[in-house]
Amino acid sequence: MKYVLFLPQMSHKTYNTLERVKPGRDHGAEAKEMSEKLQFLFDRYNRLYWRGRLPRYRVQAAGLDGSILGRCDLRRRTIEIDV
Repeated sequence: MKYVLFLPQMSHKTYNTLERVKPGRDHGAEAKEMSEKLQFLFDRYNRLYWRGRLPRYRVQAAGLDGSILGRCDLRRRTIEIDV
């Protein structure tokens, strides 16, 4: 069984605060800051649209393969998003 999570479209203001991560580079503090912003958005949308009923997931920025925009690991409860 596959689960798909659809998040509402981000506003231009929110999108502009997220900088792109290029695969294969060490981004350190940049990736950590982006991951914190993505986690904030996930938690906010969970409260706003699902009344906090979604399970707790760790959301992180990732430099994924160009054909993959995001990946969800249900067992580890992690979501990676290509930014």
